[in-house]
Amino acid sequence: MGTVILNGAAIEDSMVDELDRILVQILTGKGESFRDFRLREYDISPCRSCGSCAFRSPGKCTFDDDMPQIIRAAANSPLLVMLTPVRFGGYSSQLKKAVDRLMVMGLPLYIVKGGHLLHPTRYGNPTALLGIGVAENPLPGEEDAFGTLVARNALNMLVKSHKALVLHPTDSIADMEHRIREALEGVGY
Repeated sequence: MGTVILNGAAIEDSMVDELDRILVQILTGKGESFRDFRLREYDISPCRSCGSCAFRSPGKCTFDDDMPQIIRAAANSPLLVMLTPVRFGGYSSQLKKAVDRLMVMGLPLYIVKGGHLLHPTRYGNPTALLGIGVAENPLPGEEDAFGTLVARNALNMLVKSHKALVLHPTDSIADMEHRIREALEGVGY
C-alpha cells in the first residue's frame, strides 16, 4: 500500500484541489503508489465517542459507512497526507470527522511514551504524517495551532516523522510545489 491522501475540502475548493493535483503529480513522478480520498465524495458519519470500537465490537465502528476502506488504507500506508483548508487553526469538518474515526486503529489499552498516555496501534499505522493546510486569511497564531495539531496527531498515531505545512492562495504554484517537495523530503519521501 502506498501513500494515502485525505483531501478534506468539504466542497470543491480550487486551492486545496490544486494542491492535491500537485501532490499526486509529485508522487506519480517518483513512481510512488497512492490512494487519493476526496472525503467529500464519501459517506463519513461523525464519531459519537460511544466506545463500541474499543469494547463492544473491537476494531469495528457501529456506523455502516465508507470509513472502513479509508481506515484499511491508512493503517497500511507508509505516509498519510492530510490536506485541508485551515479552519481556526484546525482541520475542515470533513477531515476532522475522518481523523476522529481513525481512533478505531488504536487499542483500548495505554502505553506511556515521552510522558504521554497513548493507545498502541491495532492494525499498524503510517510511518509518517504530513499535514498540508491552506490558510486564506490566517488569524494570529492560526498557523502555529495547525502545526501543533499535526504534531499531536502524529504523537497519537505513533508515527516516526511528521511535518506541517501551511500554504496561502497568494503563493505561486512553483513555490507551493517546491514547498510540498521539501515537506515530503522532511518526512522521508
